[in-house]
Amino acid sequence: MKKILIPFLFLTLNIHSSSENFFSSEILSSEDSFKLSSREYEDDLIISILINKKSYIYSEQLSLKDGQNDISYESIGKLLKIEDEFLGESLIYRNNLDLLVRNLDKYTNKSLTLTYQGCLENIICYPKISKNIKIKKDNKSNIFFEFL
Repeated sequence: MKKILIPFLFLTLNIHSSSENFFSSEILSSEDSFKLSSREYEDDLIISILINKKSYIYSEQLSLKDGQNDISYESIGKLLKIEDEFLGESLIYRNNLDLLVRNLDKYTNKSLTLTYQGCLENIICYPKISKNIKIKKDNKSNIFFEFL
């Protein structure tokens, strides 16, 4: 009886371990699906979102605010139309998305709020995500960005 039980236990543990790796590699956190960065470009601000190849962001759920006020920005990225099981026909961004905000000095020493929502294709849709971007200038006029 012991000879049969040991190979069976090994096989069961091996299958269990493989399924854990399979499922954990399929589901990504929102931080892994959407990587944020920002930089100064001439007198403007560029907020970049690197979107995982299996993820996307809804264009209708994207906003940038200074307090309660909307900030106008230029979206640099390819818009695609999809039929989505969660929101129906939607426009989405894949891969890379840059938001170009003109006149960076206007937002220096302020905190902007970037809000977006997206999905990991055919697996999960994330709740709305809000990130604060603190824009600071030091006494040498160097600009720093901090995501909170």
